[in-house]
Amino acid sequence: MTSALAVASATARAEPTPPPSPSSSAQPLRLDSDDGRASLLRLDPDIWIVNARHRSRGPWPIEHWTRLCDAPCNAPVDRNGLFMVAGDGLTPSEPFSLEKDVRTLKVTAGSSARRSLGLAGVMLGAGMTSIGIAMAATTPKPTSPPADWPATLPWDSPSGPPAALTWGFVVVGAVMLIVGMAVAVGQSTVVEPSTSP
Repeated sequence: MTSALAVASATARAEPTPPPSPSSSAQPLRLDSDDGRASLLRLDPDIWIVNARHRSRGPWPIEHWTRLCDAPCNAPVDRNGLFMVAGDGLTPSEPFSLEKDVRTLKVTAGSSARRSLGLAGVMLGAGMTSIGIAMAATTPKPTSPPADWPATLPWDSPSGPPAALTWGFVVVGAVMLIVGMAVAVGQSTVVEPSTSP
């Protein structure tokens, strides 16, 4: 009798532990994108880095994003935490949270290369505009000779760069600035949540 109870007890201890039940906040979510490189990421709050040199200051949290699925996909997703849509060659979206009633994410992906080109246009345009304005501000005004100046002697009036060059910098720089801003903003990745599956 005792040996039978011991065998039964050992068998009970050897049985594998059942897997934990899925989180109640994990609900189906579909990710649709106009670019197949888009992926849904979630910020992992449990990744820390230990400062070995100054242990007294304790560990520091680091930003680590876990890939959940690649578009197009339909998977159960825990709604807790912060999310982002990103991918190779894509402009990362702004971090966002997911409401429990959201069933679909519609993504309009932006190109990171085109966004960088737009930002370069903004910086170059701003620089050209600043140079043009500085040239216009520092160009000396032409002067006339005094009334008693001999007519036979030449009068050297101070001059600066041609006005066409000055205003060319201003106009071309302003155009590049505006176009660059439009391109950079247009290449943002937009995420539209929807409650319809």
